Amino acid sequence: MVSLALQIGLHWTWLPYTIGYGLMFLSWVYKVNPATAP
Repeated sequence: MVSLALQIGLHWTWLPYTIGYGLMFLSWVYKVNPATAP
Protein backbone atom coordinates (compact mmCIF):
# COMPACT_ATOMS: atom_id res chain seq x y z
CA MET A 1 0.00 0.00 0.00
CA VAL A 2 2.87 2.37 0.75
CA SER A 3 4.46 1.77 -2.65
CA LEU A 4 1.08 2.28 -4.34
CA ALA A 5 0.59 5.61 -2.58
CA LEU A 6 4.14 6.59 -3.51
CA GLN A 7 3.54 5.73 -7.17
CA ILE A 8 0.30 7.75 -7.19
CA GLY A 9 2.07 10.69 -5.55
CA LEU A 10 4.89 10.60 -8.08
CA HIS A 11 2.39 10.23 -10.92
CA TRP A 12 0.42 13.30 -9.86
CA THR A 13 3.71 15.14 -9.39
CA TRP A 14 5.17 14.68 -12.86
CA LEU A 15 1.90 14.54 -14.82
CA PRO A 16 1.11 18.31 -14.66
CA TYR A 17 4.72 19.16 -15.57
CA THR A 18 4.63 16.75 -18.52
CA ILE A 19 1.39 18.28 -19.80
CA GLY A 20 2.67 21.82 -19.24
CA TYR A 21 5.96 21.25 -21.06
CA GLY A 22 4.11 19.40 -23.83
CA LEU A 23 1.81 22.36 -24.40
CA MET A 24 4.74 24.78 -24.28
CA PHE A 25 6.60 22.69 -26.86
CA LEU A 26 3.56 22.49 -29.14
CA SER A 27 2.99 26.24 -28.89
CA TRP A 28 6.70 26.82 -29.65
CA VAL A 29 6.53 24.57 -32.72
CA TYR A 30 3.37 26.38 -33.83
CA LYS A 31 5.09 29.77 -33.50
CA VAL A 32 8.24 28.62 -35.29
CA ASN A 33 6.51 26.87 -38.19
CA PRO A 34 2.71 27.33 -38.34
CA ALA A 35 2.56 25.36 -41.61
CA THR A 36 3.34 22.11 -39.77
CA ALA A 37 0.70 22.68 -37.10
CA PRO A 38 -2.39 20.45 -37.27
